[in-house]
Amino acid sequence: VSTQSTWEITQPVNHVFTGNSFDIQAVVLYTTSNGERRIRVHTVSLALTPSLVDLYGSVDLKATWNLLGKVAAAQGLKNGLEAARNSLVERTINTLMTFKTCLPQGQRNSAQLVLPEKLLLLPLVVTTLLKSMPLRSDSEIGPDERVTSILRLLCLPAEGTARFFAPALYDVVKTVTEGKVSFLPITSYEQLDPAGVFLLDTGVWLAAWVGRKVDPDTLTLLFGTGNVDLVKELAPKTEKNAALWDLLERLQQPVDGLGSAQLVIVRQGSPSEKSTVHRFLVEDESATAMSYPNFLCHLHRRIQAISPLS
Repeated sequence: VSTQSTWEITQPVNHVFTGNSFDIQAVVLYTTSNGERRIRVHTVSLALTPSLVDLYGSVDLKATWNLLGKVAAAQGLKNGLEAARNSLVERTINTLMTFKTCLPQGQRNSAQLVLPEKLLLLPLVVTTLLKSMPLRSDSEIGPDERVTSILRLLCLPAEGTARFFAPALYDVVKTVTEGKVSFLPITSYEQLDPAGVFLLDTGVWLAAWVGRKVDPDTLTLLFGTGNVDLVKELAPKTEKNAALWDLLERLQQPVDGLGSAQLVIVRQGSPSEKSTVHRFLVEDESATAMSYPNFLCHLHRRIQAISPLS
């Protein structure tokens, strides 16, 4: 037990609640590092509402993301990866279908995919889960790597969820040129310009992807050599490349229970590119999962098939 651990507990409810709120209390009995036995009590009061619209409006996406991942990982260990992946997709469809039934008739009959405001990113969240190391069903993930990732996930704090499932992508050249962090909101291979250098934060390691057409002066500034084939390590910190070093130092801080990320340099077209970069670009299509746009279309078709326009 640590301050960076979070566990998921499912409690069946067979009671009809009345009033405006109810309380949940959890007790943890543990032993400190010096052998002292302690009891910690957690109490939380939650609001009650008969309105599903209000319920959807109070959803915490980060906590939902964390919970869905842990439930799916546990189900994968028990029933197999395929069952866990199918259950995750069906749970998503049921969630969106239930929300649709709460809407006014005009919105209910809309031909568009209607998402709750607090769950606008739910399809992307599920896409990242399906492509994560604990749930990927292809042969690219070895047994040791999968087990390690599952163990990390099962006690992953909510604050570390996004970093674990959705690696962040940074434009290194812009970061150095402008002197401030340049973050790319879309993690797709299409974002990797051969004339650029990009930093991918997977939460496990930091991958510096180097394109084949990067300007030699830029390569020298960042890596100490103008030849892309000789790029092996970063150039020493200077005033001109300080923004990159500052970003690395921040990302390598051991936060969110994920430890300190090691930097690896990956040249475009190198043998390691697929395992260190490609499989972490969650919006792209993989061997066993659709791209994010295609998954959105899949959800839309399924929901339309279940609830055709009247």
